[in-house]
Amino acid sequence: VMPTDNASINGKVVDNAGKPVAARIEYRQFSGNNLLPPGNVSTGIDGAFTIGDVEEGDFLLSITAKGYASQQMVPAHSGDSGIVITLESFQAVTGRVFDAKTGQAIEEFEIASAYPNSSAGSQIPGNAAFRTVRDPGGAFSLELEQGNYLIAVRARGYSLARVNAETGPGLQPEPIEFGLQPGGAIVEGQVVDASGTGGQGALIF
Repeated sequence: VMPTDNASINGKVVDNAGKPVAARIEYRQFSGNNLLPPGNVSTGIDGAFTIGDVEEGDFLLSITAKGYASQQMVPAHSGDSGIVITLESFQAVTGRVFDAKTGQAIEEFEIASAYPNSSAGSQIPGNAAFRTVRDPGGAFSLELEQGNYLIAVRARGYSLARVNAETGPGLQPEPIEFGLQPGGAIVEGQVVDASGTGGQGALIF
């Protein structure tokens, strides 16, 4: 491939309100059917970026920014100018976890969020990733993309609790109050197929 003098790719990263976003951009050029090793640039505070001194060809861009959902596999070509890439901001879903009988905060618990599976009803998907939260007031905060979610909370000695939540432009989710009922237990194990191989995505009822 013959290099093109001063070839560049120029654009801007904004949020869904059109405001500039400071972001990091990874770019990779196609070489036949393969992708060359990546390069990286960062935008200015005005969200503008320039990928300079690139060879003629097609590229894929991946954009990440703190507080925003990443954009992957954005196509571009050497010499492109005026590209506008819009990132969806995360939305904070907050709440509190407490003992439903005593009202006392549960200081350590696990929480997970997942897109509801219509075939599973109100069951949390088996591949949902629970993370441990430790807070003296039982408080939590989840940074979620736009969408509908099933949020589940569990704690040792309590029954699991679930609630649906929706995030998106113009929506301000109310803090979620998880009152856990004493008496539940966490059962841990592994789901395998007939050959003994572990599997993902199993539903646990």
